[in-house]
Amino acid sequence: MKTLMLQIGRLQHDKEGFTLVEIIFVIVIMALMMAITVPSFVGMFSSIGNVRDSQKIFNLLEKARAEAIIKSKPVEITFYTTGQCTFKLGVSSEGQIFEYHDLRATILLDFQDQIVQTFYPNGRAEQEKLVFKTPEEQYLVYSFHTVTGKIEMERRRTL
Repeated sequence: MKTLMLQIGRLQHDKEGFTLVEIIFVIVIMALMMAITVPSFVGMFSSIGNVRDSQKIFNLLEKARAEAIIKSKPVEITFYTTGQCTFKLGVSSEGQIFEYHDLRATILLDFQDQIVQTFYPNGRAEQEKLVFKTPEEQYLVYSFHTVTGKIEMERRRTL
């Protein structure tokens, strides 16, 4: 270690590292920055999850409508309160197209555990509106235009 004589008579030592106080100070600053930024990241990821779930439901509805038009047969899409969804081609149980299991948004129902939306070959839907609730307490409202069959999605904080 080198020692240098200062003009006022004190010795100065060349440092080769950080002191414990400096390290603790940096750690405290980093902890404060993390405490400020982490909640916003959690909110951002939650928001991304909501968008992804609403898009999944929209795509499922569009797929059922397209299948009804292409196959010229009614297609039933059933949503369960457990977050599951099933497709059936035709109104009988003749052919299940597929099942979907991991929807985070659940359908809102009165005294039932499922709701069936039927799309007809002309593109129209039987139900006028479907409402889903996300884990973040948002509502996804899917409206079906009675003339054109067009599906519109809206996010709401309250019903």
